[in-house]
Amino acid sequence: MKLTPSQSKAIGYIEEFARTTLTVGQSELPNVLAMSNILPSELDAATELLRKHARVALHFHPDRPSQTGKLVVEAMLQEGVYKNQFETHVSNGRLDPVAEGERARWENRMFGDVFATQAAKLRERPKYGALDLMLHQDGPSPRFGSCYFLLSPEVSRRATFSYMDSHREPIE
Repeated sequence: MKLTPSQSKAIGYIEEFARTTLTVGQSELPNVLAMSNILPSELDAATELLRKHARVALHFHPDRPSQTGKLVVEAMLQEGVYKNQFETHVSNGRLDPVAEGERARWENRMFGDVFATQAAKLRERPKYGALDLMLHQDGPSPRFGSCYFLLSPEVSRRATFSYMDSHREPIE
């Protein structure tokens, strides 16, 4: 799947932010590793495994009614697309699918106002998932849905990640 120009700009914004904060994180890392009794070589090996095999899970509740009255699973099967809440008006977190809403404001802050422009379409806005590290049968974030799709590792390379819940706008 090819990213749209708006999505590419959003990822570019996050990459630039990461570059500007990298030295702070790197300066703290030796102390964190020492306190955790983790060797730098162990961190390097784990990081490489994550780069190669990390998979994102997209959770959903199949039996929730969508805006059209169909169940979420029926709409997904019929349309063949996993949509964001701005398109569906269904959420497993904070439902606020309007351009002036709190969700839109924090996404705009997080992604440098890329999605605030008229050029950005609703379908381009973020879809939220969770990194599946433990391979639990109910997925990494079952509170966001009793079912989930596990995406291929290639998707992780064009995804952004936040530590903790993104609505808190963590800088980590």
